[in-house]
Amino acid sequence: MKSLLSLFQRNDQARSDLLGFAYVSAEEPAQFAGVTPGLTVGTFTDKPPWIVVDLSLSSVVVARWPGKLWEVQILRRAGEQPRAGATYVRATAVRIERELPSATLFGTNGHAIEEVLWNASQLTIGQRDVLAERRDRGADEVFSAAWNRWLAQVEPSNPHRGQDHRDTLAVFAGNSRSPVGPAFTVLHSVTTKRAKELEGDAAFVVDEEEQIFQPMWASAFSALLHACMGVGASNDILSNDERSVLLACYSSLKPGRGPQ
Repeated sequence: MKSLLSLFQRNDQARSDLLGFAYVSAEEPAQFAGVTPGLTVGTFTDKPPWIVVDLSLSSVVVARWPGKLWEVQILRRAGEQPRAGATYVRATAVRIERELPSATLFGTNGHAIEEVLWNASQLTIGQRDVLAERRDRGADEVFSAAWNRWLAQVEPSNPHRGQDHRDTLAVFAGNSRSPVGPAFTVLHSVTTKRAKELEGDAAFVVDEEEQIFQPMWASAFSALLHACMGVGASNDILSNDERSVLLACYSSLKPGRGPQ
């Protein structure tokens, strides 16, 4: 009788009514293929692979783009959970509440950032060369200054405040990782993939055992990085003049609008 009671207690503890977010790459739909609001996803079986549910939009990890962002209700938690204070929960089953625009992950100007990501994913060698050759070095300083203003707002005591952030993709501060959420790291992933598609290993060099973009791709990526900040950062981070500096090189491409 005691063991049966313990089983019911464990099952009660596993139940959950928490709402969270699950981002699923288009390349790896897995259990979420073809789902719609109201459907249940999962096995209810307490073993991997689990469904990772982030408890806030700011903690969602976007390893690959594009993808779909779902708001879900956790129906059953896994027995093995991350350490206390983690920003996500492992679930064995969830109910789909609704689909959110993936642009939500990048803030209020997320759709403009998605357009930059799409254009980066379709970049040609000719466009890369335009970005690399027309890149404004002064935009590096504007980009870094925007980072430091953001850090001053969200976490004044952050040890990275006041540093040179011209190549920074992420700094964890104020429950976020940049002035535009995960956009910079997603852009790096998208541009890396496109560079490999176009030039393979020739698009990269090895620096101290780390693979990085070769100079032309590095300059083009910086211009795209500036564009992400330029279209996505809030007005209290950038002035209109600074925004124009960040967008000048990218605007010369006359890029497409991306999928509608």
